[in-house]
Amino acid sequence: MKSTGLLLVLTFLTMALRGQSPFLNITYKTALDRAAREDKLICVLYTSADCESCNETLYRHLSSGKVKQQINRSFIPVRVGSESGEREHLRVLFDLKIPAGILFVDGSGQLVYAVPYGAPLSIDSLINEALSRQKSIEILRVKEKSYFGQNHKSIKDLEQLIAAKTNLEQDTRLLLTEYLGLVPRDSVNTLSVLWFLARQAPVFESMAYNIMVSSPLYKEAWYQMPVEERVRINDQISGKSVKIAAETGDEAFAERIAKFAASTYNNVPGSLYAERRVMMYYYLHTRNMTRYLDVAVLFYDDYLRFVVSETTVQPSVVPADHELPEALLKVRTATAVKTVAPAVYARYLSEAAGFFYRNDSTGKYLGNALSWADKSVALAPGFVNQHVYAQLLYASGKKEEAIRYETLAIEGSRKVKAAYTAQWPQILEKMKRGERIGPGAGSF
Repeated sequence: MKSTGLLLVLTFLTMALRGQSPFLNITYKTALDRAAREDKLICVLYTSADCESCNETLYRHLSSGKVKQQINRSFIPVRVGSESGEREHLRVLFDLKIPAGILFVDGSGQLVYAVPYGAPLSIDSLINEALSRQKSIEILRVKEKSYFGQNHKSIKDLEQLIAAKTNLEQDTRLLLTEYLGLVPRDSVNTLSVLWFLARQAPVFESMAYNIMVSSPLYKEAWYQMPVEERVRINDQISGKSVKIAAETGDEAFAERIAKFAASTYNNVPGSLYAERRVMMYYYLHTRNMTRYLDVAVLFYDDYLRFVVSETTVQPSVVPADHELPEALLKVRTATAVKTVAPAVYARYLSEAAGFFYRNDSTGKYLGNALSWADKSVALAPGFVNQHVYAQLLYASGKKEEAIRYETLAIEGSRKVKAAYTAQWPQILEKMKRGERIGPGAGSF
């Protein structure tokens, strides 16, 4: 069943890479502006960096008239490939744990629906589900407005509305405040109410959050919940809270959220991971690239050390898993860690290295990025990884080695004829002549 699902989604994804693809040659930011103006969802094709043949095979299907028309009619379609400078931006903004997939985002920048490789869904099902969620969000907005216009307010109706908005990851702060005003005071300190509040993942330091954690029964209620649910709730609280901090530009609030996130883990590696992830989101969203790089370099250096330890010690035989952060952490229990395919580690490191190459204008972290790229080609010498490594080698003054890897990247890319590699031979010639090829000179 899983392989069938993979085939279905892969068949959808590679459609977008050639020929009559409906995906527009615009940036994600441009697509976001259009989505807001036209009241449409963005359909983001987040392609695979590890399996170019998968992308190529898929590409041919999207050119069918019916599918192309449906996508163009309903969405603002945009492709974010492995070569895109926006890939890291989206991965951090949406905390993506998938190596490739389809993202549906509304005009406000909120992720409405995400489908990874392997999901057993047809193209029609994907489109219908995204549109259905968009419609449900709008219906809930109307219901919320209608609720506040009523004279008689029902706690049960309010609970259903709050739960529905939580399920769609919508803001529930106003509704939770209303809920706590309706619930009898002596009922707030009951297990049932505390469980309800916790499962809505209230925003950190909001009224609902503060009332919940200050209850004398809070710890009893919290630790009666399954550990997997507690982990998910803590992640949701951190995620929705840092979005608010970023929207308001409140760095002090973001730092407090980061400390909260760190406190939810029981060891130093996990705490550092959680804290840095929050601040990376904040700085990237507020366009503070200098501070983002300062935090992200620590994050990826830790990841590199983890990958080195994982790939030099024979791992247990466990099914491969693409959820990289869980593999990175090793924070819950030993059994929570799953073996990840070397190509996935390599992709993650290469994307980070490429992002730093494009955005670290001072070259402060050039050595760090080079070490990530070096490990990526050691694990999986695919042409995209080799290309990134070649740029960093050249920037580091290692001209001959850079030429060798860029030559290998070009040779590998010819097998799949990916459009974004068209300029690579020109880059190689510039390398040979000793000319500048850095960001802004056509390297990416």
